Amino acid sequence: PDTVQAPDVAYVSEKKLRECPTKDWNKFLELSPDLVVEVLSPGNTVSEMLTKITNYFEAGTELLWVVDPKTKTVTVYESLKSIQVLTKEETLTGGKVLEGFELVLSELFEQEKF
Repeated sequence: PDTVQAPDVAYVSEKKLRECPTKDWNKFLELSPDLVVEVLSPGNTVSEMLTKITNYFEAGTELLWVVDPKTKTVTVYESLKSIQVLTKEETLTGGKVLEGFELVLSELFEQEKF
């Protein structure tokens, strides 16, 4: 069945955008983002998040970050079996999806909103 999920943040490569069959920018694109970022909210359940993560990877997403403001961690999923939890003392990288991207997590979590 058709499934539409809207992540908190998404990155789609230029190559993938060029190949996308949907060119109407006022509608949801018919593709899976290369990178998905989900920020946990108090109302998110474990079951809900696992379903979203599974759906993204089944659709072709290559990298997924789950940001938890409460624990000040980022869980990095390179697949459903390759999972790493980073703390605020560590550096988040873009891997093969966003080569050269680095973010020291203490800089993210020191912001007032977190």
